Amino acid sequence: MNVCRLLFRSAVPATLAMAFSGAAVGLTLEDYTNPSPACFNRATQPHLTVADTHIHFRPFGGESVSYHDMLKLMADNGVVFGGVMGIGQRLPWDARPGCDSYQDCRDLPANPTIKNDFVNAANFAEFKSPGRQLVFSMTFPDLARPAEIPALIALYDKEYPGLFKLMGEANVVKQALFPNGHVPVTTAQIDQWADFMKILRERNIPLALHSDLGNDTGEPTKYRLLLEHVLRTYPDNKIIWLHLGMSSQQVAMDPLNHILLLQGMLDRFPNLYLDISWGVLEQNYFSKYRQGYVDFINRNSSRIITGSDYVAYKNKQPAYNYADELKTSSAMNAYLNNDAFRNIALGQTYLTLLGMNATYNAPQICPSR
Repeated sequence: MNVCRLLFRSAVPATLAMAFSGAAVGLTLEDYTNPSPACFNRATQPHLTVADTHIHFRPFGGESVSYHDMLKLMADNGVVFGGVMGIGQRLPWDARPGCDSYQDCRDLPANPTIKNDFVNAANFAEFKSPGRQLVFSMTFPDLARPAEIPALIALYDKEYPGLFKLMGEANVVKQALFPNGHVPVTTAQIDQWADFMKILRERNIPLALHSDLGNDTGEPTKYRLLLEHVLRTYPDNKIIWLHLGMSSQQVAMDPLNHILLLQGMLDRFPNLYLDISWGVLEQNYFSKYRQGYVDFINRNSSRIITGSDYVAYKNKQPAYNYADELKTSSAMNAYLNNDAFRNIALGQTYLTLLGMNATYNAPQICPSR
């Protein structure tokens, strides 16, 4: 059999039909804290992600889904842990009606700001998150202006000491925002990150980066060297590469080359982690080349996290539907082996990465009979 066909043949678990049918049998925070003989039964419980590490509680512009509604959406879909991001860019406050997303108004800049993070933090300070464990991320950094970042971290420390456990999503290069004024960070600017990277390193705060690998116009690895420069320059910082480097501008990369590239980077950079959030991955890569990615994820599950990448646009519902986006981004979970399922869908890798495993640990998987 051809090697590529063998690598990418489909593997359909017998329980897949059950995985997304019926009401969720929900886990609770107690399942992550109490020593118990109970285990997670993959044959009867849903394969939806329980640790959604990548949720944008705030949009680029326009009205947001309310904080209370976001908590309800998480609860209704069995999500116990939420990685709360604002969005690091915000359209002008006086943008014309209908400018909710950067895609709606390509003539307007989408500039980095602290606004969304502070709204998220203020909501949490007032209302908390009963039954959910939220992890807040600083999404403000303008990585092209690194000198400003330490002072803004100090502002966060003053207003919300100890609340923010992660930094990002921050953009090294995001081609989707090019029409709105974003340009890739340069290697010279990366060299100037030392001060804020030292702060993150000392606090064990991972940095989650949106760094497009390339595009489908003949340049599949055009921007690879930017992320590699980050990893070589700051080898002791924990870096999360979001969306496996893919984007809407790159939906047709050769999957074998993609997997080999990812494996090589994990092998060379021990503090690199990968994020497999966003439906774009399922739609354009995982669903078409299932077994190759399953094998890769199973092999590296202690370095991989996942999430919906949902953006809380109130004015774009129901197209931006949390349940649908969580289901799409969770589809890969059904094919993973038990270790990978626990690490990724149930969140053990995320808890360990953030040092939360002193308090929370994912349930073990029930042995198959």
